[in-house]
Amino acid sequence: MVSDRGNKGAAEAELLDLALEPSAVEAEFAGAGQFNARYGFRDKPARIRFRVLDDALAILPGARQADIALDAASFAALSPAATQVFITENEINFLAFPPVAGSLVVFGAGYGWLEQALHAT
Repeated sequence: MVSDRGNKGAAEAELLDLALEPSAVEAEFAGAGQFNARYGFRDKPARIRFRVLDDALAILPGARQADIALDAASFAALSPAATQVFITENEINFLAFPPVAGSLVVFGAGYGWLEQALHAT
């Protein structure tokens, strides 16, 4: 049984350990950070927030410079005709970024998004 009383989800983990067959629990995973893996739940997907800065490259019909958020897999499947990509870690900069031909801007959310993205590939 998991005993993480000070961590978020500890009570749920204890209940699931009691209620589920041992074969349904991945016992090598323990602690709040591995809750989903332990019980077979999906993790929250990484979201990529971006804006196309050139109306001629619009991804959504009729949506001019829309603020779009996609899961990482959907974003990776896009084939925008952009020739430049700007990455900003400041939301005000992201929202105020002016139109730029052939470009899009990605909001990095201030958490070293670019560094994380480069290491994930």
